[in-house]
Order: sequence, then C-alpha cells, then structure tokens
Amino acid sequence: MEIFPPGGGTSIHSYDPGYVSGYPNGLVWTTAPGVISLDDVVTHLGDGTASLQFQNVDVKDWITVKNSFSDGTLLGPSAPATMSLNMQWSGVTRRLSGFSDPTNGYGGDFIENKATILISVENDDGSFSFSGSGDTSSCFAQIGQMQNGSFFSG
Repeated sequence: MEIFPPGGGTSIHSYDPGYVSGYPNGLVWTTAPGVISLDDVVTHLGDGTASLQFQNVDVKDWITVKNSFSDGTLLGPSAPATMSLNMQWSGVTRRLSGFSDPTNGYGGDFIENKATILISVENDDGSFSFSGSGDTSSCFAQIGQMQNGSFFSG
C-alpha cells in the first residue's frame, strides 16, 4: 500500500512485508511465507465474490516501492509497522471466461464487480498512522483465476 500527500506527488509511505530473497523469484506481499494465512482469503468465483481480511500483520514502511525493492539502498532501511485490512468483492457486472493472450503469456477467467476496502496502518513508534475506507463506485474491481509464466497453458 502506498500513501500519497493530498493532491498527489511522491509517495510518503509505502507498506509491504519486504522483499523475500531466496523465496521463488524474490516475491513479496501475499506470496511471502508467513505474511497472511490462506484462511484470510476466501473466494467464491461462481458467485463472483471474494474477501481478503487480516488483522495486525507486520509490515515495513519503506517510504517508496523502489526503496522496498532495493532493500533500502535508495532511502534507507524500513521502519516496522502493523496493518489491518478488510476487502470485499461482490456484485458481478461482467464475466470474461476463457481469455487467452499467448503473445504475453497469460490467460484465465475474470469477473468484473465492485469492491469495498477498510484499511489501517500504524508505524510501531507511533510516528505515523493512517486509516481509510473506500469503494470502486467510480470504476470497477476484478477477481478471477489466471495463469501466467510457466503456469500458462495457452
């Protein structure tokens, strides 16, 4: 999650659990071991619904995504923080089944719908906290099942 000052500009906080070197291809976020439990993710693609919920997950404030991916070499080390999230997807507006893009190596079944989000994050030293909520009423959300890279069957 990135936080920007009102009106845009450069990110002032960027939260993720950090780059996991040694994990397949150095992946981050929900793919990193121990970040969130599989029980925190619930999908019902047939109904077009999904949820992602977790409480008090340890993350790092890297200031920017680039600083995170450089493991702090650009702007210095991260600061410890805690994040809670509740995201809900529902209200199917469009289904796209059997999509395939062999040129770019991905495909799948996708469902456009709406989403709501509640989020809060706080740096462990109390120097910064943020909470917010929103929805996708001015655009759309999407869930689905996709294949890419070595998992793409064309």
